[in-house]
Amino acid sequence: MKTLIRNFLSTLRRFKMATALNVLGLSVAFAAFIVIMIQVSYDLRFDSSIPDADNVYRINLELNGSRVAATPRPVGEGFVAYSPHVKAVAITNAMFASVFDRYFSIDSDDAFSQLQIYAEKMMETTAGYLDIFQPKMIEGSAQSLLEPGKVLIPQSMAKRLFPKESAIDKRLRGEDFVWIVGGVYKDFPKNSSLHNFILSQLPEENKSGWALNYETYVHIDPSQDARKLLGEYVATIEPVFKDAGYENIKLFLSPIKSLHFDTTIGFDTVEKTSKTILWLLIGIAFVILVIAAINFTNYYIALTPFRIKSINTQKVLGSTTRALRSSLIIEAALVSLISFFIAVFLVDLVPLTPITNLLSSDLNLYDNIPLLIVIGMVALVTGIFTGIYPAYYVTSFAPALVLAGSFGLSPPGAGSCAVR
Repeated sequence: MKTLIRNFLSTLRRFKMATALNVLGLSVAFAAFIVIMIQVSYDLRFDSSIPDADNVYRINLELNGSRVAATPRPVGEGFVAYSPHVKAVAITNAMFASVFDRYFSIDSDDAFSQLQIYAEKMMETTAGYLDIFQPKMIEGSAQSLLEPGKVLIPQSMAKRLFPKESAIDKRLRGEDFVWIVGGVYKDFPKNSSLHNFILSQLPEENKSGWALNYETYVHIDPSQDARKLLGEYVATIEPVFKDAGYENIKLFLSPIKSLHFDTTIGFDTVEKTSKTILWLLIGIAFVILVIAAINFTNYYIALTPFRIKSINTQKVLGSTTRALRSSLIIEAALVSLISFFIAVFLVDLVPLTPITNLLSSDLNLYDNIPLLIVIGMVALVTGIFTGIYPAYYVTSFAPALVLAGSFGLSPPGAGSCAVR
């Protein structure tokens, strides 16, 4: 181990500029790899935080060839009543909530607070929202959502509106409403179909009307064929659709984890991307890594004329070829790991740059620790594999040839010098 450390430090001292440039290049490559893979992970894990997400679907509608996320309210109300295998239905006005702000002030004894006007988006929803999406409460009770005039607000909003006190039981007063904060829930992840709105109970409007104003989410028993179940239900309500004036109308289910990648549905509030783009990003990330690995290998080979005499002197003094090769491979792995940690530092600085405008993810390293551990292992493996060939190459020469000073005249030595 002492020999390894001594050789490593000696290399750093003798080839300061070359080592610095190589580490910098590898660090930038790892930083680009980390940023791309965080974005890919963000997209691939979209909606994975929703409880039992594999059995949660959204009911969409196809009318005259157009696919939309909007459905009439009675569709969801009737579906949950149709079968006991429909465990819960959540009906929301999310489409309108994503467009319109609600303006209000904080009702308090402080005259200054009453003068401040806030604009936030509010999503009205049915009780099934709590059963399907199960917001994690920080303060208060989720069930307060079901009480008249009570609302739930996300933790980020609570900190913004009430930075020094609890938000529970605070009144939010608007032109035609007064809301009482009944609970504060933990913000939904950014890579989620859910939004951090003020949550309020959906009024009774349109319970028997067929206006296409709502998004409908359903949680279906995993033992059932969800699409078959919906088809059987649709067959029973087709006459009602026709009576409501809708012809050639179809209902279909979309698994909630597929919504992020489905760009064929209109009036959809879910953030979109393409799986083709993801595969392209993954390809670019690994091309960057391969190019960096090749440059890393070339760097070590280029140092052969300068290091070979020292290495063969160690051979003469008793070091085995196997030990020397292991030492060189470990040295390469250490350089790669150092480059990785520098890359993590560089990624931590990215949010301070305009690069974040190109990304959907927020590059929070704390939220991506498992991914960073995997990439760290990739960096270690990269260092090991890129160090194997130079280690075998630089230890393949006979000590007598090198110590006699004839190395540069030999074909291998001439080739090495040409690389330099």
